[in-house]
Amino acid sequence: MKQIVKKVIYHFNCIVNTISWGINVVRIENFKNYIQPQHEKDSLLILANGPSLKNVIAAPIPDLQNSEVCVVNDFARFPVFTQIKPNHYVLADPFYFEDLENQRNAELHEAFFKVDWRMNLYIPYSVRRIIKGKINNPNITIIPYHCIPYDGWKKLRYKLYDFNLSMPRPQNVVIPSIFIAIKKGFKRIGLYGVDHSWTEEIRVNQKNEVCYLYHHFFDKKIPDLKPWYRGTGKTVYKMHEILRDLAWMFDGYHKLREYADRKGCEIINHTPDSFIDAFERENKSDTSVDD
Repeated sequence: MKQIVKKVIYHFNCIVNTISWGINVVRIENFKNYIQPQHEKDSLLILANGPSLKNVIAAPIPDLQNSEVCVVNDFARFPVFTQIKPNHYVLADPFYFEDLENQRNAELHEAFFKVDWRMNLYIPYSVRRIIKGKINNPNITIIPYHCIPYDGWKKLRYKLYDFNLSMPRPQNVVIPSIFIAIKKGFKRIGLYGVDHSWTEEIRVNQKNEVCYLYHHFFDKKIPDLKPWYRGTGKTVYKMHEILRDLAWMFDGYHKLREYADRKGCEIINHTPDSFIDAFERENKSDTSVDD
């Protein structure tokens, strides 16, 4: 009897999720596939902005000549952007679309204006008109992606992934970056700068605000402790909320691992001490501890 009840609840939740997803797509997005399986090389390197990337770009990046490159978020604001000349660029954080007059965004748009090589810029479908009005460079192809997550039946989830109509919850920009790489048809994806070690840096101050020491590769000094704001930058996370969102993020990586396996795509995490446990590591030595 318990098993029957569980199945009924499961299918009921899947029906609710499917209806909710469909309503959101009709209301916010559409059913068009914008990501085509086009690439010149079989390997892609995703360079995220974690502090460990500083060591990577200080030396010749492994396999750079044999791979295409994808970067994210603030990467274009720094000289290494024009040195590497990435093929792909992914934005996801609401900050980049809600506060266009901010100095960071102004510097980002100025860097995009100066791009003199062919580059794809991937943005959420819902903000495509905002960004297209701000970025006018014939060398940049703006490609929207659908990012409304679907949490219902697994078979239907994979079908939606196949048609680029959904992806794992984009709790971090690396998630759409990996998903887009899989859909572009890359057979090998290398991850750099995906430290994701925020749980080591979370604090609560005397005002009961959740704070963090959020490091990037481009920081010149260790950042000051500051409140951890939501994407809109108006309200501070509560502890249970940030832990929930981090759980969704790490769960998303496992969903991507499953999907990559189905598509014959190998994902290797080259980031030392990364907290992501979904992908194979560059160093596969046994790190188990005996009792």
